[in-house]
Amino acid sequence: MVGAAKGKITLYVDIVSPFAYLGYYFLRHSPIFENVQITYIPILLGGLMKLCNNKTPIEIRNKDRWIDAERLRWARQFHIPMSARFPAGFPKPTIQLQRFLTSVWMEDQGQRQPTLTRALDTLYAALWTDPTEGDIPDPACFARVLAPVLGRDVVDRHLARLGAAAVKNQLIANTDRAMGDGAFGLPWFQCENAKGQVEGFWGFDHLGQVVRFMELDGRGEVRALL
Repeated sequence: MVGAAKGKITLYVDIVSPFAYLGYYFLRHSPIFENVQITYIPILLGGLMKLCNNKTPIEIRNKDRWIDAERLRWARQFHIPMSARFPAGFPKPTIQLQRFLTSVWMEDQGQRQPTLTRALDTLYAALWTDPTEGDIPDPACFARVLAPVLGRDVVDRHLARLGAAAVKNQLIANTDRAMGDGAFGLPWFQCENAKGQVEGFWGFDHLGQVVRFMELDGRGEVRALL
């Protein structure tokens, strides 16, 4: 049952990150967050990493193997569907796909982002739940995957905007916004609780801190994190 609003969370997203997927899936499906206003904003994770002078986990010896095991541990613990294998050729540049999602996000403003969430649901599933669709970041591939969900006309409209300056600049601005909020990787949860207090949290393993800060009822599925 939906009650009074209990604050806001902004989640920055790039489909290349399995941990961003975990965070996205949990916010979308957990009843803990049903009264929280959640906004999803596409960014370019590679751009954020460059701004922070950060390295991806797979560039760090030993962490590359550990991170693969870790994503599966969290997925099992929280019953999140996750393929046991990485997508073929992982990781691949997502700039075209993130521009597509940015175009969708721009059009969705004021409409509670219904198209963006449908696109994200579909793309995250295609990449991390059942990675059998080939090269998802390639426009021809993600267009084929999204057309049955969004409609061919909607997909074509946003494909036509991939090279538009407004879309390119907005993706840069979104990434800069994440940087300004303190993000250095994904998932980054930018939270404002019901008291108007604002804090940022990084990592799926910090969801317990998010729940506590937002003063939500976290008993049960996030007990181990609290």
